[in-house]
Order: sequence, then structure tokens, then C-alpha cells
Amino acid sequence: MSDTKQIKILKDTVCGAKPVKAGDIVTAGKADARLLINLKKAEEVKAKDAEQTGTGGKPGDDDEKGGEAGTKGVGK
Repeated sequence: MSDTKQIKILKDTVCGAKPVKAGDIVTAGKADARLLINLKKAEEVKAKDAEQTGTGGKPGDDDEKGGEAGTKGVGK
């Protein structure tokens, strides 16, 4: 079983000790994901949704470093 989950951030917050913005899809540890979902700051991403958005970047991927827009990998 995987120790990470992909989540969509609903409100600007912090995940894995890094700031994340609303709309970002990030890979988070299960504990961080569960906390953010319970606080209504994130929602779980279904596998088919993640494939369509092209997520799964490495930590630190963003527009300035050639990553895909709106995605950041956090907490790997």
C-alpha cells in the first residue's frame, strides 16, 4: 500500500512544510492528506483525474522550473 496520496488543494495552505496554492494538485503523505481533507482545505484526487491533469511531478516542480502549470509534488 502506498504511503502517499494525491490531493487537490482547495485553499492556500501548507503541505509537507511547503506553501501550496488553491488549485494545486500535490502528492502528500497520508497523514497530511487526511488532515487537509478533514479541514476542508483539500480533496482526494481520483486516479483518472490525476492522469488527465498530468500530475505526479517531483517536489519543487513549478512553472519557473519547467514543471506543469498548477502542479507541485510535495511530501515525497
